[in-house]
Amino acid sequence: MEIKKLANGYLVIGVVIAALWPVMLSLAKNVNVYEFLFFENLVAVAGALLLIFVVGKLKSLKEVIKDRRNLGIILLVAALSYIIPDFGMLYAEHFISASLASIIFRAYPILMLLFLPVILNERITKFQFSALALGFIGLFIAIYPTAGITLSGNAWIGIMLALVVALATAASFAIIKRYIHETESALFIYNLTGFVVYSALFVANGMPLYQINSSGWSAILFTGILYSVVSAYGLYYVLKLLKATYITNLFYFAPFLTFVFADVILGNPISVYYLASAGLIASGVLIQKFDKIGGSYASSSKSLQTVQIFDMTGAFVYSRERDITDLIKQGGRILATKVDKSHTSLINELSASVKAPKIMTNLEVRLADEMGMVCELMGKREGELILLAAGEEKECEKVIESFYDNINSYDAISSNQ
Repeated sequence: MEIKKLANGYLVIGVVIAALWPVMLSLAKNVNVYEFLFFENLVAVAGALLLIFVVGKLKSLKEVIKDRRNLGIILLVAALSYIIPDFGMLYAEHFISASLASIIFRAYPILMLLFLPVILNERITKFQFSALALGFIGLFIAIYPTAGITLSGNAWIGIMLALVVALATAASFAIIKRYIHETESALFIYNLTGFVVYSALFVANGMPLYQINSSGWSAILFTGILYSVVSAYGLYYVLKLLKATYITNLFYFAPFLTFVFADVILGNPISVYYLASAGLIASGVLIQKFDKIGGSYASSSKSLQTVQIFDMTGAFVYSRERDITDLIKQGGRILATKVDKSHTSLINELSASVKAPKIMTNLEVRLADEMGMVCELMGKREGELILLAAGEEKECEKVIESFYDNINSYDAISSNQ
């Protein structure tokens, strides 16, 4: 299984849909905001419910609703990833162009660096800090010619809304990767939550029904089906499998297409400073892409500070092994590290002595697809083995720490001999 090819194949479609989103929202400028959001979320709920039936996840949906903790997290993500972006971007484009709104919003992959250490316990490297700095410089270049140094005017309202949307989206993706494991059920609840909220606002504002033209309906159908269901489902599915910054960074290139779509469809000219801003943030994205250390698991143990540990939980989220998926749903993680093949016997000894969490060995046959994914994502080479520990993350750290302590003891004995 070449999971990166699968992800890149999806991204070709996802990036195009993401690039069209701000442009399609601009087509609905003459539609009442609450009317648009009411119908958009109504369409999205229908699409998400159809997806539930197609993939046979109705039983899983009932289980998710009964789990209050999990449901609470899903509702939080709904607010961050659906309600705030829907309202924020639609309202922002009353004050700024679709191109500028897209530049600011698509900076969320870099803004994720603010949340990854806290939510996913990932290492942040100097390369990622450089990416973050380039991103903020790029945002400043995009914002300054529009808002001015005084930060005044209606344009600033649109800029701030787009920035809030970017921050909310960045936080939601980190939460999704760590805590949301039933993608189809969560997607339905996201859209249902949006529908409930915007139905209430729609009614509270007197149900302002106007004659929606063909452009408005095109925006509603595009956003409700293609963006909120089709594109979102693919993104969330792949996000569980890959490193968060790998999958989301590629989406930043959407603004380059947005410039073209906005020019062709809306007649918005491509500004030079837009290109400069997008180029700087894209440079930050590329820095993160080639950073091999950033995104790995940050252990709290001092003895493991120099050991590269990977969080491979995502590779097993869709496993057919119920004991593994149950462990993940209960908050467990699967941590991994690469070791030399000469330590096979030591791994077997440690596996026999540890009861919980279990060291996951002999998985090549039972979980061939998952292990293939693990090997690909970790860059396993000839002569290397992968040690996997599954369970509560601190216990997993102790297993890996015990392994390296035994290696050090073995090396010390060997050197004395």
